[in-house]
Amino acid sequence: MNSRPYVAMLITTLIAGACAQGDSPAVAPAGAEAMVLSYGYSPGQELAYDVTMDVDMDADIDSGFGGESIAGSLSMDAGFRYLIDSGPTPDTTEISVSVDLNDFDITGFDVDGLEDVSMEDLGMSVDDYLPEMSVVVDRSGNIVSIEAGGVQLPTDLFGGDLTGLAGAGTTSQMFGPAFPDQELFVGAKWSDTQTSTIPFFGDWTIKSDYEVTTQEERGGRNTWVIESETTMPALSMDLQDMVDSMLDLDAEALAGLGMTANDVGLMRAQFRTMEREGFGMEFAMKPEGVTAVTWFDIDSGIMVATSTAMDLAMTAEFSGEGMDGAMDMTMGMTMSMVLDESDSA
Repeated sequence: MNSRPYVAMLITTLIAGACAQGDSPAVAPAGAEAMVLSYGYSPGQELAYDVTMDVDMDADIDSGFGGESIAGSLSMDAGFRYLIDSGPTPDTTEISVSVDLNDFDITGFDVDGLEDVSMEDLGMSVDDYLPEMSVVVDRSGNIVSIEAGGVQLPTDLFGGDLTGLAGAGTTSQMFGPAFPDQELFVGAKWSDTQTSTIPFFGDWTIKSDYEVTTQEERGGRNTWVIESETTMPALSMDLQDMVDSMLDLDAEALAGLGMTANDVGLMRAQFRTMEREGFGMEFAMKPEGVTAVTWFDIDSGIMVATSTAMDLAMTAEFSGEGMDGAMDMTMGMTMSMVLDESDSA
């Protein structure tokens, strides 16, 4: 079974979306500049962004073999390049995204006496875990289709638009927010709610609140600053949930996960064997909060910069002969993208 599509989904979800058109913004006050925001991509256009991401993680593991604490950080410095082309219909745009990794560090870990773990120590290849993407969007920023690493992904994993998950459906924004089809202005607020189906977890409802807080010049561009906060419930599952979810997936959904019916059959047999041997697992993930700030050029219709922060808590409990134990993990992530004017055309 190919693991790359799972990582592709994680990366795109760590840097892509979950909001749908919801509450109408208030009426603009007298004299305020108001407009319907949309993306102004042009075929042949190239946009380059400098991207940094920092992740801090702490985990406590208690097992039948004793306790262990793991702490460390991950940092990434990369360049993202968007190549803009016409989409399949007149009102859509296709964005091809490639990644040039400048630096990737995993530091501070101490696992079984191994300090400063590298990607090579973990058997990871940068090229495998940062696949090229192709995204088709409409002028409002809603996702029409998305492909990563040559695998077509279900759009409902991203809530159907370009605002994103720093854990699956948050506002870590790779392209910028999806805008309502109504006039916005400085001071405008709107709230969007989206329910998506997450493989193995089921339905997940995410609520995002947006506000245009101010007008600001950035890099010589006339931008509106858009702040957002996303809340979402915890996700949980056990082994039986995973088996049942896989049995419900059709061939197209399995292909989107890089799996076949044969893969599911093999995994089901393995799970049944584990259950007979008394092995069990329960897993829960709770995003504690996701906030984002986006600088949007209202004249040219592109994202100039964005900054995102997220905190996440995860717990897992294991049971089985000699394997009873639990894990508690917390993770904090910050990510920023800034348009490189000198390398864009």
